[in-house]
Amino acid sequence: LGWGLGFAQVLLLGSAVGLRAPAACGSFSSSLRTPSFADAGISVKLKFRASGSFSPYPAQRLAASARRRPEIRANAALDVYVLGLEGTLTSISAEKEEGGPTGTAGRIHGALRRCQSPFYILSTSEPSKASEIITKKWDFLAASFSAGSPRLYASEEEGTKLSALREISTRIPAHARVHYIDSDLRTIQKALEGGTPQMDKWRMYWTNWGHDDVSTAKDFLKNYDGTRAVEMELDDFVELVGTGVIMGYPYTHRNEEYSGKAQ
Repeated sequence: LGWGLGFAQVLLLGSAVGLRAPAACGSFSSSLRTPSFADAGISVKLKFRASGSFSPYPAQRLAASARRRPEIRANAALDVYVLGLEGTLTSISAEKEEGGPTGTAGRIHGALRRCQSPFYILSTSEPSKASEIITKKWDFLAASFSAGSPRLYASEEEGTKLSALREISTRIPAHARVHYIDSDLRTIQKALEGGTPQMDKWRMYWTNWGHDDVSTAKDFLKNYDGTRAVEMELDDFVELVGTGVIMGYPYTHRNEEYSGKAQ
């Protein structure tokens, strides 16, 4: 009824100013239909609302709007990184610290700055010293990695890294994907053999830069199929931490030659 009255008002107004109703409107039929104004050059469809009034919504705009609204899932994948400080984020070799933005230190700096995922840092220094190293090298992390930060695990005591990993595993949501990245092969081995049940799903990476001898690590990695422990090069680190994925090749690639799966 509301639509009919509104349309009648339009026709009366048109008669008052000497306009003729377009032929396309025709006569009213017994069934209510949506009028078309195509002959008037208006490419608009009329969508009825519950109130009886109508409003123009181009079909293309509605479709585009639906595509722009991504589905939000409560348990969407979350990546969390646990990073070793000494030997991983800070290179062992002084030569590898050189080279500006394209050198080892510069590329690590860039990856940390681009990282959009939460991460922890493990250090074998006492907390104030570790915090000083971090804030001096990466000033954009100063607010997050003070000596008392819950994201910084630092201690000079032997074996505290494994204790820190166990504690971290209790903090992280069950649906998160955890990546433990370290040059400390002994701690990686302990984490694989004596970690918590939550850590059984972690992916662990041994970083191969800054080492003079990598044969021991390669021998150790032969015991794994590349799904839990894997060798990591600097390029891999930059891609994983900086973008969230190693784009160059599949995750298992690095250990295929050791597990006999190489084609």
